[in-house]
Amino acid sequence: MYNAPEFVLRRVNKCHRQMAEIAVQAVLAVADMEKRDVNFELIKVEGKVGGRLEDTMLVKGVVVDKDFSHPQMPKVNMCNLYFFNI
Repeated sequence: MYNAPEFVLRRVNKCHRQMAEIAVQAVLAVADMEKRDVNFELIKVEGKVGGRLEDTMLVKGVVVDKDFSHPQMPKVNMCNLYFFNI
């Protein structure tokens, strides 16, 4: 058995450069350079079960992760989604 925090730290240390680059890209994407301000509420870190730490990526935009609500629901590969904030 392994010590969970120690195991996690070793995994993050292995990918620390990639994680640091993603963090910097996220901050620069939402930074207001004129005011020299960053609204950190615009950045969300979402964890997913499975996959590898090396698969981590920065997604600029909206991520829609929807499970099938019914087994006979058709699968859509490519579609356009429109979000309106009224």
